[in-house]
Amino acid sequence: MRGQTILLAAAWLLAAPACKQERDRTETKTTVETTAKPVEQAQERAANALETAEKSQEKARDEQKDVSSAREEVAEKAGELQEAQAKLTKESAEATQAQQTANQQGAQAAQTATAAQAEATQELHEQAATKTEIVTKTETDTQKVSGTETGTAAPAAGAAATSQTVEGRVQQVGADKIVVEGPGGKATEVMVNPSTAITYDGNQGKIADLYAGHQVKVTYGMQNGKAMAERVEVVTLQK
Repeated sequence: MRGQTILLAAAWLLAAPACKQERDRTETKTTVETTAKPVEQAQERAANALETAEKSQEKARDEQKDVSSAREEVAEKAGELQEAQAKLTKESAEATQAQQTANQQGAQAAQTATAAQAEATQELHEQAATKTEIVTKTETDTQKVSGTETGTAAPAAGAAATSQTVEGRVQQVGADKIVVEGPGGKATEVMVNPSTAITYDGNQGKIADLYAGHQVKVTYGMQNGKAMAERVEVVTLQK
């Protein structure tokens, strides 16, 4: 029994260093593993942070591209807007100029038409006066011829032996005639020619000065069935 105890003690003494070494290796391994794990975690976090940073930089680059594209588009739209405004300004100026030209042409056309109408009216008056003068001269020549043949001055055919008079209000004035409303509303049409004497309260005038509404006294004679005015006296200038 004593011998077994001695043997066990010797065996323990021999095994103790080996156990201690094994414990030391285990503790060292545990310490290394415990120390290495935070390092690995830190490296992993650093890698994740780097990846996140790269993604952020990539996103920033994409956004920068978008901003650049937007700026280019804005600049392009601004150029188009300026061109449109310039075009609108030009077209507005052209439209204004065209309107002014049209107004000027319209005014000139109106003036031309008025002048042409006045010229045509004057020509009609002159033609009527010339025609009346020719008729009067022909009748006068006829009277002269008739008087020469008979030895007396005979009146023209259809002429009245004496003059007649009508007083009233002028209803109408034409190029070579006037219409007078006499007593009882009777209208008398009297022809007027260059030899007709026209006076306004004793002052000499012309047919163009007559207006509807004038109170007149007309002395006339009959020639070829028509009343030919010898004198037209405007007794009042009321219209």
